[in-house]
Amino acid sequence: MKDRIAAAAAVVSAALASVCCIGPVVLAALGLGGVGLAAGFEKYRPYFLLATAILLGIGFFQAYRHRDESCSGGDCKTGASSHSRRRALWIIAAVALGVASFPSWAPLLLRHSPRPAAADAKTIKLTVSGMDCAACAAGIEKSLKKVPGVQDASVDFDKGEATVYADRGRVSASDLLHAVQSAGPYSARLEENRHVQ
Repeated sequence: MKDRIAAAAAVVSAALASVCCIGPVVLAALGLGGVGLAAGFEKYRPYFLLATAILLGIGFFQAYRHRDESCSGGDCKTGASSHSRRRALWIIAAVALGVASFPSWAPLLLRHSPRPAAADAKTIKLTVSGMDCAACAAGIEKSLKKVPGVQDASVDFDKGEATVYADRGRVSASDLLHAVQSAGPYSARLEENRHVQ
């Protein structure tokens, strides 16, 4: 029982460690804006990861420790429930690892191939700050695409910039800046001399 509690707590801790990246993606997929609360967890990420490792360690210790058992007739067998608990613990450990490492593999999952913009579209470049991982970029991208008149948008986490293709005269810079801010605790500014092509 203790190993199950430790394993479940490890998954919760791993989820909290990555909520800063998973939260905006889930909210953007649901059509909602990002939540600043999720980004507030980023500074506690190392502590949650440490708690995940400790809790999984406790779970594995409980599952694999040597127990003194009284054997009747020299027949000492590990029960089937012990094997299934160990198997479940390994599955939970894999889930916890996957959730905790989400910021590392998110770029593979969230890769975006831009749609071709119309010939008369204007290109607006923004410098975006406050992103912690590629999942943040995906949330900002979805928010920018919801602005009326935006044909396409892509956000590059590594460069910290967004490229927006929009209908001329329909999209204002303030609409785009507001869309970035509504995606979470991010800020943006127009790149000088690069906002219209």
